[in-house]
Amino acid sequence: MSRIMSRFLALAILAAIVALLWLFVVLPVTAKFDAYDESMAQSEELLARYLRMSGARTDLEAVLEETRRDQASVSGFLKGASIQLVAADLQNKLKRLINANGGELNSIQMLPQEAENGFHKVAMRVVMTGDTETLRRVIYTIETANPYLFLDNLDIRAQRKRTQKNENRAAEKLQVRYDVYGYMPAGVS
Repeated sequence: MSRIMSRFLALAILAAIVALLWLFVVLPVTAKFDAYDESMAQSEELLARYLRMSGARTDLEAVLEETRRDQASVSGFLKGASIQLVAADLQNKLKRLINANGGELNSIQMLPQEAENGFHKVAMRVVMTGDTETLRRVIYTIETANPYLFLDNLDIRAQRKRTQKNENRAAEKLQVRYDVYGYMPAGVS
C-alpha cells in the first residue's frame, strides 16, 4: 500500500471513530440533557400552578367561612328561634294554604327532625282532600314559596262520590298524602 493511501486510510479510520463516538456517546448524552431540561421546565410550571392554586384556596376558604357565618341571613331558609316554633309556623302556613285553595286538611304531623349537611330539616306529613285543581294550586304554591319548601312521597288516591243532581255523574275527590320539608341553619336549636 502506498504511503498516501495508508494516510488516507488512517484518516478514514480516525473519522469513523470520531463519528462513532459522536453517534454513540455525545448524541445520547445531549438527548438526556434535553429531556432533563424539558422535565425541569414542566416541573417549574407545575410548581407555579400549585402555588397559584394554594393562594386561591386560602381565598376560597375565607369566602366559604364568610358564607357559613352569613347563612342564617340568606333567604330561602326557614327562620325562627327554635325548630319547634318553625314547625308550628309551617303547620299554620300549610293549613291556611290548603284552606285558601279550596282543600280540606285532614291531618298534619311533624316528622322527626334530621340534620343534613349542616342544616336542620323540618318536615311535615300532610293528608288533605281536594279536587285536581286544588291539588295543582297547593303544590304550585308550596314549590314556589320563600322560604323554599320541598315535596316528597306524594301519594294520590281517588275518592268517588255521587252528586245529588246527577246520579250517573261522579264527582272526583282526591285524598292526597305528601311530605313537605324545608331547611334552617344548624345554629338554631
